[in-house]
Amino acid sequence: MIIDLHKNQTFNDEKELLRKRFGQEPSDNDVEWSLLNKDYAIHTKNGNWKFLRDTRLSMAEHCKKREKYEQALSFYLEVCYLDFLGPCNVSEYTNTSSCPPFDSNRFKSFEQNIIDEIHRIIKTQSLEKEKIHSLFTEHNKPMALSLNLPFSIFNCLGLLDKILWKMPIIINASNLILKKKYAEGCRILESLDDDKLFQNECAQKYVNLATLYFKQKDIDKCNACCYKAIEYKHFTGWAYERLVINLEKQNKIEEAINVCNKLINESNIQLSKDDFKKRLIRLQK
Repeated sequence: MIIDLHKNQTFNDEKELLRKRFGQEPSDNDVEWSLLNKDYAIHTKNGNWKFLRDTRLSMAEHCKKREKYEQALSFYLEVCYLDFLGPCNVSEYTNTSSCPPFDSNRFKSFEQNIIDEIHRIIKTQSLEKEKIHSLFTEHNKPMALSLNLPFSIFNCLGLLDKILWKMPIIINASNLILKKKYAEGCRILESLDDDKLFQNECAQKYVNLATLYFKQKDIDKCNACCYKAIEYKHFTGWAYERLVINLEKQNKIEEAINVCNKLINESNIQLSKDDFKKRLIRLQK
């Protein structure tokens, strides 16, 4: 977390220094950022990589507080990279000449709160996977090259991908359902928390669950999952189609009409609407 610097002498001294340098009153945010950059420079010079990692985390939180989300994301991604490497501090060793900058054995997993922040920024800023890869590479590659770091940045990025993006897991569950391994597929899908998924992943999760329940002839659960897939804007229109057919067979005509109208008015569906317009006319008779 960002340390409360506002009441200590270091903060006040830095504020006075910035005031003299720029000829005007600096904001508290400017003072805090200046101090964080000084800390970063000191830890880099002294080889205290764990302290440097903590400073980068404070920088990420500082940027998030100021709603500079893309910059915050870059720092969170750097923290993940440093954690992956297993940062050490020279000050932890009596014999500093034998102190390794990194020890990969220290890495067990990424901190969940950092992963949650990365996920939240990606979702709220509607960032694509390619953008995250670009930010990660551009932000970490100079450090990796200059320090000849022991692990490729792509090793870390590959691990992050597996944690952040769950579509391969969802596709695997879909394949299990196709093989009639319903219990196993269902267990995998229901173990995925919607809050930890991106919108397209949520949509596909519920399409797969709707397929499963339809095959098991549990139409009410199938309908509920179709509605969830629609809520998460599944783009193929499959959920609408399955739902309308189910509702019509259940003689829930008014509900089926409402779903048809919703589909016809939806602009982002990759499905011909002519059949639904004909279905709507038939339902309205």
